[in-house]
Amino acid sequence: MALGFLHLFLLIASSHTFATSHADGVTSSAENEEFDIRMPGARVSKTNVHLCHAFEVKDNEPLFITGYKPLVDSSVAHHATLFACENPARSDEIWNCAFGVTKEPTYEYGGICAGSSASMPILYDWVLNGDYEGIMLPPGVGFPVGGDSAYKSIVLQVHYNHTDKTKVTLDDTSGIKIFFTRTQPAKLMGLFLSNIGGQFQPKTLERAESACLLPIPAGDTLHIFAYQVHTHEFGLMVAAYKVRNSTWTEIGRRDPQLPENTLPVDAVLTRGDWFALRCTMYNTKQRLVHFGLNYEDEMCQFYGYYYMESGTFIPKMTCSGQGPPLYYWRLDKHVDLQNAPEDNVSVSPSPDEPARR
Repeated sequence: MALGFLHLFLLIASSHTFATSHADGVTSSAENEEFDIRMPGARVSKTNVHLCHAFEVKDNEPLFITGYKPLVDSSVAHHATLFACENPARSDEIWNCAFGVTKEPTYEYGGICAGSSASMPILYDWVLNGDYEGIMLPPGVGFPVGGDSAYKSIVLQVHYNHTDKTKVTLDDTSGIKIFFTRTQPAKLMGLFLSNIGGQFQPKTLERAESACLLPIPAGDTLHIFAYQVHTHEFGLMVAAYKVRNSTWTEIGRRDPQLPENTLPVDAVLTRGDWFALRCTMYNTKQRLVHFGLNYEDEMCQFYGYYYMESGTFIPKMTCSGQGPPLYYWRLDKHVDLQNAPEDNVSVSPSPDEPARR
């Protein structure tokens, strides 16, 4: 999701002290320690509810996150997302945390992080139909929390979606396992998000597109080492490209109806490179479909896990787009369309198997 859609994600918040003892849920392995961030028994009586819960990291020295593993009940959860915050938006144990969607009446409403959303990086996102293996970052790459870092809290956001709208979920404990080390890595992890808005007509094949000049500092290099795509039921193919002059280089492509797993990739971008995204979709309904947070809406998203060669971190590496009918590549005078992929390239076979529609 682009910045304008980040508030659509849910946030779960309560205050926990993260200490270093095993009694507080921390376990160790030869290389990594780990702890779980879980919803503390969320009650959900409505569909499309976004709830948040916060975990305070109180260690005096920073911890460096090295991996994530989802611990999610997929029968009720559609998304589970982690955000890094200086402080959470609320001190409640659980709160509603998405603007303009259904609220759970048991809880109060707030944002995700206190202050500006520009300092609210996404750390990890699990989506329905995704794998449960999670992701381990490359050696020497991590994300700092606690200590003298800028981020003292981790907020878990869960988007609850019941197919049975009469169902009430009691005591949900969906969450994310976090792996970490106390050794400072050479590189800092970031999560690049591209999200497209808009709408498309009934019974129509549509291409939602965006293109952005990424804010890569001069002399630095951005390495995308893993990616994930996400749409809802109308998605046929999601394809991402690096564009330099008239050269279009594919970063990743996947049929979003396949399991939306995190996939390895080795993509290198430098200052002056454009990032371009296309989601090819077909609206099978007899109604106008909007892009948005609800399950009945549609989404076009690309998540790119990256690090900078310099070892620095850019809090908000995003690429949002207005989407159809207001934006297409062909309408953007800044995009060099010479050698741009044709439509049949966008719906060509995914890394695993041919697109099924």
